[in-house]
Amino acid sequence: MNFWVGLLPTVAAFTAFTLSILCLFAGTQKNFIIDADILTINTPNPSSNIGISDFYSVYVMSYCEGVLEECSSPGSNVTRTGRNTTSCSDRKLPFWFDPEVVLANEIKTGQSLTDIGWPSAISADFVYMATTSKTMSVLYVLGVGASGLSILLRVWTSATGRDPQLSNEFTCLFISLLNTGSASTIASVMATEFVKLINHHAQGSGVSADPGRKFLQMTWAAVILLFIASSSILTAVIIDRSKRCHCDPPEGEAKPLLEE
Repeated sequence: MNFWVGLLPTVAAFTAFTLSILCLFAGTQKNFIIDADILTINTPNPSSNIGISDFYSVYVMSYCEGVLEECSSPGSNVTRTGRNTTSCSDRKLPFWFDPEVVLANEIKTGQSLTDIGWPSAISADFVYMATTSKTMSVLYVLGVGASGLSILLRVWTSATGRDPQLSNEFTCLFISLLNTGSASTIASVMATEFVKLINHHAQGSGVSADPGRKFLQMTWAAVILLFIASSSILTAVIIDRSKRCHCDPPEGEAKPLLEE
């Protein structure tokens, strides 16, 4: 019983909270978990010719951009193309990435998106996903807040020597599970089906999209841990209430006689 009430849900909730924080703030600075993007858009032309970057990586609250560079491992002649992130946008909530606005602001004077072969259908795709993307960012914040509150409740009860507030902890963890699970589902759709849609509309243009697999691994790991934590608390609540249902009758009240 002590294991279900104490160590397991506490460790699971704290780890899920940490992973959710990392997912939420990934890409808000150019050196902070930039490989945990939801998806990345690759532009059709070298940035040196038209002023725009080679790629734009989309995160929960921001986007980052940069150039592609050829690099090789020390002592090896094998080269590969790597991403060099040069800058990231300010974090914003709710957030959605509008490639047409971003590219139009960066493109050299006298050129247009048509000149670089940017398909208008892709811009329309992102417009259709605007509300969904904004909803995802808000859901992540709600999920992080609820899981953080459950941890604070556990710290408060431990510090004051009171019994754990299991019902309140379960409510917080369940709310966090619902919000983080919903946000992770949206992110998965964006990283899979939405990426497929972009690549379909980008055929022949040189534009392409790549899914962010590390982000999906992190966010779904957080969801699984929240499920474990909330399930552990729920199990403890059920066990505790079942014990209370088998009480001796109040003092002075006769116990029923057993028939022989």
